[in-house]
Amino acid sequence: MKILKFINFLLVVMLLVSCKKESKLTYKITEQNGIKIFKNSSQPANPRLTMKTKKLFTIKAQDGLARIENSVSTNFDKDDNLYTLSMVSSKMYKFDKNGKFIKSFCQRGHGPGEVENAAWFTILNDTILVIDSYGKKIVRFNLDGKFIDNKEVNDTSNLQFLKVAQNYIFAFNMIVDTQTQNIVYGIYRYTNCFKNIKKLETSKISLQEISQKKGFDLMSLISLFTCFKDKIYLATNSKDKFEIKVLDLNGNTKAKIRKPYRKVSFSKKELAEINKQFSKMNENSDLTMKIKADYKTSILALFKDSKNRLWVETARATKNQENGRGQIIYFDIFENNIYQNTVELKLPKSTQPLDIQHQLAIHKDRIYYFNFENEEIEVYQYEM
Repeated sequence: MKILKFINFLLVVMLLVSCKKESKLTYKITEQNGIKIFKNSSQPANPRLTMKTKKLFTIKAQDGLARIENSVSTNFDKDDNLYTLSMVSSKMYKFDKNGKFIKSFCQRGHGPGEVENAAWFTILNDTILVIDSYGKKIVRFNLDGKFIDNKEVNDTSNLQFLKVAQNYIFAFNMIVDTQTQNIVYGIYRYTNCFKNIKKLETSKISLQEISQKKGFDLMSLISLFTCFKDKIYLATNSKDKFEIKVLDLNGNTKAKIRKPYRKVSFSKKELAEINKQFSKMNENSDLTMKIKADYKTSILALFKDSKNRLWVETARATKNQENGRGQIIYFDIFENNIYQNTVELKLPKSTQPLDIQHQLAIHKDRIYYFNFENEEIEVYQYEM
């Protein structure tokens, strides 16, 4: 009897020890100057987390109707309709959630509902706001593509990566300060008329420094971010560390997310492809500089999903991305600032920085892969 009791006691102890090992935290939370630091280890908090994808359909160009042209700006409305804005024609194309073409609107010109040149837009409530970078105005449409009005603004020439949160518009911008001869770049907050500008997170570089260089690292000037309902996730632009700042909508840093990272070199082939894309983006300008960089920026893209999880695409060596049927994109998944696991997305061709021909978007339970090279959009459903 005593032996049985001892065996039962031993089993209970072993069970407790086992549970304790399983519940060992993979992260540590500290606080510095009122800012929470989430220091994640390379071990995932949820190693069983995986992602399954299923291709739903492909949206193809339709002669005389819809073109799937180079676009850096796409968006969705409340009914899950997809909008893309062509960098070639400044024309907007609208598709329903099943990929059926609905209509096109907006185009180059000087009349009502026309723009001189547009590449970026966003949707605020039920209004589409198109940035006319040459015309220095915002052109507004309703969701049916009906022209509403124009709003003149001082400078929209470099507004990019527009996001919306709580009736504010957040955008990356580069502003030339003629007095100091500096380029001030970073994240700005705007009202719906693009007035009452507030700097949230900015840096600067002198024009002289850029002009004296035969090549420069353009990615080092870009601030990658995404917006949640009441916060902004902003990637720290770095080659050798992984850090994401969590800001409130006033630009105050509330937390920082960190995770181990080892810097990754660019291959000659990758740099050649990036410069090829950079040349396409500037084929109508006098800009002749090349992109030069030894190492990749640690964080390449940020996305959010419908479950308020943060998807972070991190830099990888090219040889680790290739497979027999295309390439693999890796996403580190975070929930409540805690690293959950890394998931894989297999695509015909991976997206690269400054690659305007291959783009990604995540909307609800879908992943949209924009292959402008083949004039098509592949739509996948994911489950995680």
